[in-house]
Amino acid sequence: MPKALVLFSGGLDSTLAAKLILEQGIEVHAINDVGKRLYKSNFKKPVIATKKRMDLNSIILDQDRQQLYIHDDILIRKCTLRDIDVIHQLEKQWAEEDITYGQEPNPVEKLMDKLGEYFLVADVDNGVVGFICGSMHVSEGLAVIPEGQGYLEIDDIYVRPEYRSQGVGGLLLESLLEITKQQGIKRFSVYTATKNIDKIHNFYRSHGFQSWFIRLFQ
Repeated sequence: MPKALVLFSGGLDSTLAAKLILEQGIEVHAINDVGKRLYKSNFKKPVIATKKRMDLNSIILDQDRQQLYIHDDILIRKCTLRDIDVIHQLEKQWAEEDITYGQEPNPVEKLMDKLGEYFLVADVDNGVVGFICGSMHVSEGLAVIPEGQGYLEIDDIYVRPEYRSQGVGGLLLESLLEITKQQGIKRFSVYTATKNIDKIHNFYRSHGFQSWFIRLFQ
């Protein structure tokens, strides 16, 4: 079987290129790190395996939606108008869980206003199981982002309880970061009012985030 060496970043373009090469009957080998943060998950089957060899068989390009199936059961794609009612129900579920201080569902109209390239959903056969949305800003002189520099603020991320600890949140986050980086934006910010600060802190640290400040109360 012919072999090909691929300079593999772990992004969308190199993933699709490697997939197309594989479909031509050519064995694909990566010659660099494959982006462990994006593909390291707790799924039973790895999406892309190890540093030197890749298994791309579970990666499928949907020709109709032009989206990448990052796992054979989970699709990360843009949120559409048809998803809004489901997102609204997920936000209600989030509030009912009482895991975030002051969490209230956004009105449907506000969710519709958020639609765009920075609003993604995790889609499985049973429907949408999670979402992430962000918004672009220009720093006015933040302590950690120089004045005038653009950055993405991660506004909301939520995954249904039964799909947590399976890497879904990480796939949502890294997909959004990758989209933004392709536009030349390399700075990101997130605020959390979670009631489980240690878990959320560890989650974001595992994806390359650093602490800026912490506010406490009693």
